[in-house]
Amino acid sequence: DQRGYYLIGYRPGDETFNRRFHHIKARVKGRGLTLRTREGFYGVTEDEARPPEMVVRDQMDRALISPFGASDITVRLTSFFANDATSGSLLRSFLYIDPHNLTFIDQPDGWHTVTFDLSVILYGDNGKVVNRQDRTGTLRLKGPAYDRAMREGIVYGLDLPVTQTGTLQFRVGVRDPATSRIGAAGQFIEVPNLRDKRLALSGIVIHGSGVLHDRTNTQTPSSSGTSLNTTSAPANAADEEISNGPGVRRFHQGSSLVFAYAIY
Repeated sequence: DQRGYYLIGYRPGDETFNRRFHHIKARVKGRGLTLRTREGFYGVTEDEARPPEMVVRDQMDRALISPFGASDITVRLTSFFANDATSGSLLRSFLYIDPHNLTFIDQPDGWHTVTFDLSVILYGDNGKVVNRQDRTGTLRLKGPAYDRAMREGIVYGLDLPVTQTGTLQFRVGVRDPATSRIGAAGQFIEVPNLRDKRLALSGIVIHGSGVLHDRTNTQTPSSSGTSLNTTSAPANAADEEISNGPGVRRFHQGSSLVFAYAIY
């Protein structure tokens, strides 16, 4: 078969597309030739054979499941374990998003709005899904706040209640509906069992030089992992730089670092 061959195609007429199986018979007259052909074909049009377009959830699932993630939107995830008397054990997260990868709509009054899809998924130590949430977030910025966000990026805070202990994998996906671009990030987190009354620590929050607010027990824009605040500003305070904050942790040489944690 490797010495030489002819490949001949057959395009059936429209009358054959009735989904039943059509047999094919072919013969060659030349000597020394071997013919290989299929038994037949099912009458399916090209439009019917074409795979359906993936819906939003399918696109997000692919980005969340893939170990390589999606990089059309630049995102960075910082998650750590925390516990308070009101919400109990939870994963507190800071999600950095590059706004240049999102489609902002300029309003006549000077506001700039953007809507994005946000999906979070939590895997247990056995690989099974512990929690899954899909949300839609909207951000409105204007004037200096918009300029600063475009210059330094956006940091969103969200809390996700957690009841399972052990080593968990937390993944987040962000999608721009206007362009279908997706970005994803993930992190492994150790969740201690506080019921055994043993000493435990929260995650460590690191910040550059300056005033560090208590990030381990301060409510974030999405309290207790419910609906995302669709009009809130970024999670960082106005006088803090995003680049050296807990969401990005990009420090200059010689800068001072401040860290905080909670003891349970």
